[in-house]
Amino acid sequence: LLAGLGCGKAAPTAQPAPEKKPDAASAAAKAAVAATGGAAGVTMSGIKLFLYDRAPGVEGVAKKPVLRIEADLFTSAGEKEWTFQKAHAFMVSRKTQEEWQIEANQGRMKEDENAFLEGDVTAQLGTMTVHLQDIAFETPADGAPKAAHSDKPVTVHDPGMDLAASSIQLYPDEKRFELTEVSGTISFDKEAQ
Repeated sequence: LLAGLGCGKAAPTAQPAPEKKPDAASAAAKAAVAATGGAAGVTMSGIKLFLYDRAPGVEGVAKKPVLRIEADLFTSAGEKEWTFQKAHAFMVSRKTQEEWQIEANQGRMKEDENAFLEGDVTAQLGTMTVHLQDIAFETPADGAPKAAHSDKPVTVHDPGMDLAASSIQLYPDEKRFELTEVSGTISFDKEAQ
């Protein structure tokens, strides 16, 4: 009986766990850390973010931005991605360098690709004020027209115009915008002769 209890093969010793190799998600997280100069989630203030068109540049000439974003607070959301609060964005005309200003409560941007603003969005286009729920901007490529758009309801106010529409496209290079399903009033002043 004693031989059956105490004798026999010795219990196997615990083997150390195999060393885990970093997976793709871990590598992406490390790349995001490197891209932001710190961990994702880093917050910054007092900086500006820029979008440039993707058309090939002229050697020796600096590319000019097509969109500039200034905000109270920027937070890194991953590799070259940012979220921000209390934003002031400026769509810059490639032809005249004139700026259309857009304000929003919040937004996000992926460098070299796109930006999205939302929450009490107001765009100032010369004397016109445009109120939107959100607006999206895609970085233009290969000389394509630069545009921003919203597929949600929009209102346009100007000294001689009050319009409501279901969507809008903004083209700052041509100083024009397009509305769909429009209703409202436009006042025409009669010229004195």
